[in-house]
Amino acid sequence: MNFASDNNAGTHPTILEAINNANEGYAHAYGDDPWREKAQEICISMFGNNSNLFHVFGGTPANVLAIEPLLDKFGAILCSDEAHVFRDEAAAPERILGNKLYSVESENGKITSHSLIETLSQFEDAHQPIPQVLTLTQTTELGTVYTLDELSAISETAKRNKLNIHLDGARICNAAASLQCSLNDIVKASNADSISLGMTKNGGMFGENIVFFDEKYAHNFQFRRRNLMQVQSKMRYIAAQFNAFFENDLWLTIAEHANSMAALLAEEISGNKKIQIPIPAQTNAVFATVPSQLTEALLEQAYFYIFRPKENMVRWMTSWQTTPEEVRDFAKIINENS
Repeated sequence: MNFASDNNAGTHPTILEAINNANEGYAHAYGDDPWREKAQEICISMFGNNSNLFHVFGGTPANVLAIEPLLDKFGAILCSDEAHVFRDEAAAPERILGNKLYSVESENGKITSHSLIETLSQFEDAHQPIPQVLTLTQTTELGTVYTLDELSAISETAKRNKLNIHLDGARICNAAASLQCSLNDIVKASNADSISLGMTKNGGMFGENIVFFDEKYAHNFQFRRRNLMQVQSKMRYIAAQFNAFFENDLWLTIAEHANSMAALLAEEISGNKKIQIPIPAQTNAVFATVPSQLTEALLEQAYFYIFRPKENMVRWMTSWQTTPEEVRDFAKIINENS
Protein backbone atom coordinates (compact mmCIF):
# COMPACT_ATOMS: atom_id res chain seq x y z
CA MET A 1 0.00 0.00 0.00
CA ASN A 2 1.24 3.46 -0.82
CA PHE A 3 -0.15 6.59 0.80
CA ALA A 4 2.96 8.74 0.45
CA SER A 5 2.03 10.97 -2.49
CA ASP A 6 -0.25 11.25 -5.48
CA ASN A 7 3.01 11.58 -7.42
CA ASN A 8 3.66 7.92 -6.64
CA ALA A 9 0.62 6.76 -8.59
CA GLY A 10 0.98 5.63 -12.17
CA THR A 11 -0.28 7.31 -15.31
CA HIS A 12 -4.02 7.19 -15.88
CA PRO A 13 -4.96 4.75 -18.70
CA THR A 14 -6.82 7.45 -20.65
CA ILE A 15 -3.72 9.64 -20.63
CA LEU A 16 -1.50 6.71 -21.59
CA GLU A 17 -3.79 6.06 -24.53
CA ALA A 18 -3.59 9.71 -25.56
CA ILE A 19 0.22 9.59 -25.47
CA ASN A 20 0.20 6.41 -27.52
CA ASN A 21 -2.17 7.94 -30.09
CA ALA A 22 0.08 10.99 -30.37
CA ASN A 23 2.97 8.67 -31.18
CA GLU A 24 1.64 7.88 -34.66
CA GLY A 25 3.55 9.35 -37.56
CA TYR A 26 5.48 12.59 -37.76
CA ALA A 27 4.70 15.98 -36.26
CA HIS A 28 6.48 19.32 -36.25
CA ALA A 29 8.63 19.81 -33.18
CA TYR A 30 8.63 22.51 -30.49
CA GLY A 31 4.85 22.84 -30.24
CA ASP A 32 3.99 23.50 -33.88
CA ASP A 33 1.60 20.53 -34.01
CA PRO A 34 -2.16 19.75 -33.91
CA TRP A 35 -2.09 18.56 -30.28
CA ARG A 36 -0.62 21.83 -29.09
CA GLU A 37 -3.16 23.82 -31.15
CA LYS A 38 -5.99 21.82 -29.62
CA ALA A 39 -4.59 22.34 -26.13
CA GLN A 40 -4.68 26.12 -26.63
CA GLU A 41 -8.29 25.86 -27.81
CA ILE A 42 -9.21 23.90 -24.68
CA CYS A 43 -7.40 26.45 -22.53
CA ILE A 44 -9.41 29.27 -24.10
CA SER A 45 -12.64 27.35 -23.59
CA MET A 46 -11.83 27.06 -19.87
CA PHE A 47 -10.33 30.46 -19.15
CA GLY A 48 -11.35 32.83 -21.94
CA ASN A 49 -9.83 34.41 -25.02
CA ASN A 50 -7.05 36.22 -23.15
CA SER A 51 -5.52 33.00 -21.79
CA ASN A 52 -2.23 31.75 -23.21
CA LEU A 53 -1.01 28.21 -22.53
CA PHE A 54 2.61 27.03 -22.36
CA HIS A 55 3.99 23.58 -21.52
CA VAL A 56 7.11 22.95 -19.42
CA PHE A 57 8.84 19.89 -18.02
CA GLY A 58 7.54 19.85 -14.44
CA GLY A 59 6.08 21.59 -11.41
CA THR A 60 9.11 23.54 -10.19
CA PRO A 61 9.82 25.15 -13.58
CA ALA A 62 6.09 25.81 -13.95
CA ASN A 63 6.11 27.81 -10.72
CA VAL A 64 9.36 29.62 -11.45
CA LEU A 65 8.51 30.55 -15.03
CA ALA A 66 4.92 31.52 -14.21
CA ILE A 67 6.26 34.04 -11.70
CA GLU A 68 9.20 35.33 -13.75
CA PRO A 69 7.35 37.78 -16.05
CA LEU A 70 5.38 39.24 -13.13
CA LEU A 71 8.23 41.06 -11.40
CA ASP A 72 11.40 43.09 -11.81
CA LYS A 73 14.84 42.03 -10.63
CA PHE A 74 14.44 44.27 -7.59
CA GLY A 75 11.03 42.81 -6.71
CA ALA A 76 10.07 40.48 -3.87
CA ILE A 77 7.78 37.45 -3.91
CA LEU A 78 5.38 36.88 -1.00
CA CYS A 79 4.02 33.43 -0.22
CA SER A 80 2.58 31.31 2.56
CA ASP A 81 5.10 30.02 5.10
CA GLU A 82 3.97 26.53 4.03
CA ALA A 83 4.22 27.18 0.28
CA HIS A 84 5.95 24.70 -1.98
CA VAL A 85 8.05 27.47 -3.56
CA PHE A 86 9.26 28.40 -0.08
CA ARG A 87 9.90 24.99 1.48
CA ASP A 88 10.19 22.34 -1.19
CA GLU A 89 11.95 23.62 -4.28
CA ALA A 90 15.53 23.80 -2.97
CA ALA A 91 15.58 27.59 -3.39
CA ALA A 92 15.03 27.22 -7.15
CA PRO A 93 12.86 30.37 -7.38
CA GLU A 94 15.51 32.46 -5.65
CA ARG A 95 18.40 30.95 -7.58
CA ILE A 96 16.81 31.07 -11.03
CA LEU A 97 14.88 34.32 -10.70
CA GLY A 98 17.34 36.14 -8.45
CA ASN A 99 14.44 37.47 -6.36
CA LYS A 100 13.91 37.04 -2.64
CA LEU A 101 10.94 35.15 -1.20
CA TYR A 102 9.25 36.40 1.97
CA SER A 103 6.92 34.13 3.91
CA VAL A 104 3.50 35.20 5.13
CA GLU A 105 2.14 33.63 8.31
CA SER A 106 -0.56 31.08 7.56
CA GLU A 107 -3.11 28.97 9.38
CA ASN A 108 -3.39 25.44 8.04
CA GLY A 109 -1.52 26.61 4.97
CA LYS A 110 -3.81 29.55 4.19
CA ILE A 111 -2.88 33.20 4.48
CA THR A 112 -5.38 35.97 5.16
CA SER A 113 -5.64 39.60 4.17
CA HIS A 114 -4.56 40.50 7.70
CA SER A 115 -1.40 38.39 7.59
CA LEU A 116 -0.60 39.73 4.12
CA ILE A 117 -0.92 43.33 5.33
CA GLU A 118 1.27 42.51 8.34
CA THR A 119 4.01 41.26 6.02
CA LEU A 120 3.68 44.21 3.66
CA SER A 121 4.15 46.61 6.59
CA GLN A 122 7.73 45.31 7.00
CA PHE A 123 8.83 46.87 3.71
CA GLU A 124 9.82 50.45 4.39
CA ASP A 125 12.35 51.92 1.95
CA ALA A 126 14.80 51.28 -0.86
CA HIS A 127 17.02 49.15 1.37
CA GLN A 128 14.53 46.37 0.74
CA PRO A 129 13.05 44.93 -2.45
CA ILE A 130 9.63 46.04 -3.58
CA PRO A 131 6.86 43.45 -2.99
CA GLN A 132 5.60 42.73 -6.48
CA VAL A 133 4.16 39.20 -6.52
CA LEU A 134 1.90 37.20 -4.25
CA THR A 135 1.85 33.49 -4.95
CA LEU A 136 -1.12 31.55 -3.56
CA THR A 137 -1.35 27.77 -3.38
CA GLN A 138 -4.68 26.11 -4.13
CA THR A 139 -4.88 23.34 -2.81
CA THR A 140 -2.44 24.31 -0.02
CA GLU A 141 0.47 22.19 1.11
CA LEU A 142 -1.66 21.07 4.05
CA GLY A 143 -4.50 19.85 1.87
CA THR A 144 -6.76 22.76 2.77
CA VAL A 145 -8.75 24.85 0.32
CA TYR A 146 -9.34 28.58 0.05
CA THR A 147 -13.02 29.33 -0.45
CA LEU A 148 -13.85 31.60 -3.36
CA ASP A 149 -14.71 34.38 -0.90
CA GLU A 150 -11.35 33.98 0.84
CA LEU A 151 -9.54 34.18 -2.48
CA SER A 152 -11.49 37.27 -3.45
CA ALA A 153 -10.65 39.00 -0.18
CA ILE A 154 -6.93 38.21 -0.42
CA SER A 155 -6.72 39.19 -4.08
CA GLU A 156 -8.47 42.49 -3.38
CA THR A 157 -5.87 43.28 -0.72
CA ALA A 158 -3.05 42.18 -3.02
CA LYS A 159 -4.19 44.25 -5.99
CA ARG A 160 -4.80 47.26 -3.77
CA ASN A 161 -1.14 46.98 -2.79
CA LYS A 162 -0.05 46.63 -6.43
CA LEU A 163 0.86 42.96 -6.23
CA ASN A 164 0.62 40.65 -9.21
CA ILE A 165 -0.81 37.24 -8.35
CA HIS A 166 0.47 33.81 -9.25
CA LEU A 167 -1.56 30.71 -8.44
CA ASP A 168 0.29 27.49 -7.70
CA GLY A 169 -2.31 25.05 -8.98
CA ALA A 170 -0.43 21.79 -8.69
CA ARG A 171 -3.56 20.36 -7.05
CA ILE A 172 -6.10 22.94 -8.19
CA CYS A 173 -8.25 20.13 -9.57
CA ASN A 174 -8.69 18.69 -6.08
CA ALA A 175 -9.63 22.14 -4.81
CA ALA A 176 -12.23 22.66 -7.53
CA ALA A 177 -13.71 19.24 -6.83
CA SER A 178 -13.89 20.07 -3.12
CA LEU A 179 -15.53 23.45 -3.77
CA GLN A 180 -17.76 22.02 -6.50
CA CYS A 181 -16.80 24.84 -8.81
CA SER A 182 -14.97 25.26 -12.11
CA LEU A 183 -11.26 25.87 -12.46
CA ASN A 184 -12.06 29.29 -13.87
CA ASP A 185 -14.15 30.15 -10.79
CA ILE A 186 -10.95 29.80 -8.74
CA VAL A 187 -8.91 31.81 -11.23
CA LYS A 188 -11.48 34.61 -11.28
CA ALA A 189 -11.79 34.72 -7.50
CA SER A 190 -8.01 34.87 -7.11
CA ASN A 191 -7.68 37.49 -9.87
CA ALA A 192 -4.57 35.58 -10.93
CA ASP A 193 -2.20 36.89 -13.56
CA SER A 194 -0.70 33.45 -14.07
CA ILE A 195 -1.22 29.89 -12.93
CA SER A 196 0.86 26.75 -12.74
CA LEU A 197 -1.84 24.38 -13.96
CA GLY A 198 -1.13 20.97 -12.48
CA MET A 199 -1.64 17.65 -14.21
CA THR A 200 1.05 15.19 -13.10
CA LYS A 201 -0.25 14.72 -9.56
CA ASN A 202 -3.63 13.74 -10.99
CA GLY A 203 -2.64 11.01 -13.39
CA GLY A 204 -0.32 12.67 -15.89
CA MET A 205 2.98 11.11 -16.91
CA PHE A 206 5.25 14.15 -17.23
CA GLY A 207 5.10 17.83 -18.03
CA GLU A 208 3.16 20.70 -16.53
CA ASN A 209 1.43 23.82 -17.78
CA ILE A 210 1.53 27.57 -17.36
CA VAL A 211 -1.36 29.84 -18.25
CA PHE A 212 -1.06 33.63 -18.46
CA PHE A 213 -4.25 35.68 -18.38
CA ASP A 214 -2.80 38.85 -19.84
CA GLU A 215 -1.02 39.11 -23.17
CA LYS A 216 1.67 41.37 -21.72
CA TYR A 217 2.96 38.46 -19.61
CA ALA A 218 2.67 35.93 -22.42
CA HIS A 219 4.49 38.25 -24.83
CA ASN A 220 7.90 36.82 -25.72
CA PHE A 221 7.37 33.98 -23.25
CA GLN A 222 8.37 31.38 -25.83
CA PHE A 223 11.82 33.00 -25.75
CA ARG A 224 11.86 33.26 -21.96
CA ARG A 225 10.92 29.58 -21.72
CA ARG A 226 13.74 28.53 -24.04
CA ASN A 227 16.18 30.81 -22.26
CA LEU A 228 15.41 28.91 -19.06
CA MET A 229 15.75 25.51 -20.77
CA GLN A 230 12.10 24.44 -20.60
CA VAL A 231 11.30 23.65 -24.22
CA GLN A 232 10.66 20.02 -25.06
CA SER A 233 11.21 19.31 -28.74
CA LYS A 234 8.50 16.61 -28.89
CA MET A 235 5.97 18.79 -27.15
CA ARG A 236 3.02 16.90 -28.60
CA TYR A 237 3.33 14.35 -25.78
CA ILE A 238 2.69 16.96 -23.09
CA ALA A 239 -0.09 18.55 -25.15
CA ALA A 240 -1.74 15.17 -25.73
CA GLN A 241 -1.89 14.63 -21.97
CA PHE A 242 -3.35 18.09 -21.47
CA ASN A 243 -6.06 17.40 -24.03
CA ALA A 244 -7.03 14.05 -22.52
CA PHE A 245 -7.00 15.50 -19.03
CA PHE A 246 -9.08 18.64 -19.59
CA GLU A 247 -11.18 18.09 -22.71
CA ASN A 248 -13.77 15.70 -21.23
CA ASP A 249 -13.38 16.67 -17.54
CA LEU A 250 -11.23 13.67 -16.72
CA TRP A 251 -9.53 16.01 -14.25
CA LEU A 252 -12.76 16.26 -12.26
CA THR A 253 -13.40 12.52 -12.20
CA ILE A 254 -9.86 11.88 -10.96
CA ALA A 255 -9.94 14.65 -8.35
CA GLU A 256 -13.33 13.64 -6.98
CA HIS A 257 -12.16 10.06 -6.59
CA ALA A 258 -8.89 11.00 -4.88
CA ASN A 259 -10.72 13.36 -2.51
CA SER A 260 -13.33 10.73 -1.68
CA MET A 261 -10.63 8.19 -0.81
CA ALA A 262 -9.05 10.59 1.69
CA ALA A 263 -12.49 11.30 3.17
CA LEU A 264 -13.08 7.58 3.49
CA LEU A 265 -9.77 7.10 5.30
CA ALA A 266 -10.54 9.92 7.72
CA GLU A 267 -13.97 8.42 8.37
CA GLU A 268 -12.62 4.90 8.93
CA ILE A 269 -10.20 6.06 11.65
CA SER A 270 -12.44 8.74 13.16
CA GLY A 271 -13.29 6.58 16.16
CA ASN A 272 -9.65 5.84 17.00
CA LYS A 273 -8.82 7.73 20.19
CA LYS A 274 -5.06 7.45 19.62
CA ILE A 275 -5.25 9.20 16.27
CA GLN A 276 -5.99 12.90 15.86
CA ILE A 277 -6.69 14.72 12.58
CA PRO A 278 -5.78 18.33 13.44
CA ILE A 279 -6.14 19.68 9.88
CA PRO A 280 -9.44 19.34 7.99
CA ALA A 281 -9.21 16.65 5.30
CA GLN A 282 -10.69 18.76 2.50
CA THR A 283 -8.99 17.20 -0.51
CA ASN A 284 -6.82 14.11 -1.05
CA ALA A 285 -4.59 14.40 2.02
CA VAL A 286 -5.09 13.29 5.60
CA PHE A 287 -2.71 14.79 8.16
CA ALA A 288 -2.78 12.86 11.43
CA THR A 289 -0.90 12.88 14.71
CA VAL A 290 0.11 9.32 15.51
CA PRO A 291 2.14 7.92 18.42
CA SER A 292 5.68 7.24 17.20
CA GLN A 293 5.53 3.54 18.06
CA LEU A 294 2.39 3.16 15.97
CA THR A 295 3.97 5.06 13.08
CA GLU A 296 6.88 2.62 13.06
CA ALA A 297 4.49 -0.34 12.97
CA LEU A 298 2.43 1.20 10.17
CA LEU A 299 5.49 1.92 8.04
CA GLU A 300 6.11 -1.83 7.94
CA GLN A 301 2.73 -2.22 6.24
CA ALA A 302 2.49 0.86 4.01
CA TYR A 303 4.61 3.64 2.59
CA PHE A 304 3.87 7.21 3.71
CA TYR A 305 5.70 10.31 4.89
CA ILE A 306 6.33 11.53 8.40
CA PHE A 307 5.44 15.16 7.83
CA ARG A 308 6.44 16.81 11.11
CA PRO A 309 8.45 14.45 13.32
CA LYS A 310 8.46 16.72 16.38
CA GLU A 311 4.66 16.75 16.36
CA ASN A 312 4.31 13.05 15.46
CA MET A 313 2.41 14.20 12.38
CA VAL A 314 2.17 12.00 9.30
CA ARG A 315 0.68 12.60 5.87
CA TRP A 316 -1.46 10.04 4.06
CA MET A 317 -2.28 10.92 0.46
CA THR A 318 -4.65 9.31 -2.00
CA SER A 319 -4.78 9.39 -5.80
CA TRP A 320 -6.76 8.25 -8.84
CA GLN A 321 -5.21 4.82 -8.29
CA THR A 322 -6.29 4.41 -4.65
CA THR A 323 -9.12 1.92 -4.15
CA PRO A 324 -11.70 1.73 -1.34
CA GLU A 325 -10.33 -1.72 -0.50
CA GLU A 326 -6.83 -0.30 0.03
CA VAL A 327 -8.20 2.45 2.24
CA ARG A 328 -10.27 0.08 4.38
CA ASP A 329 -7.39 -2.38 4.67
CA PHE A 330 -5.04 0.40 5.77
CA ALA A 331 -7.59 1.79 8.23
CA LYS A 332 -8.03 -1.69 9.65
CA ILE A 333 -4.28 -1.99 10.19
CA ILE A 334 -4.24 1.41 11.88
CA ASN A 335 -7.12 0.59 14.20
CA GLU A 336 -5.91 -2.91 15.04
CA ASN A 337 -2.42 -1.67 15.95
CA SER A 338 -3.66 1.22 18.09
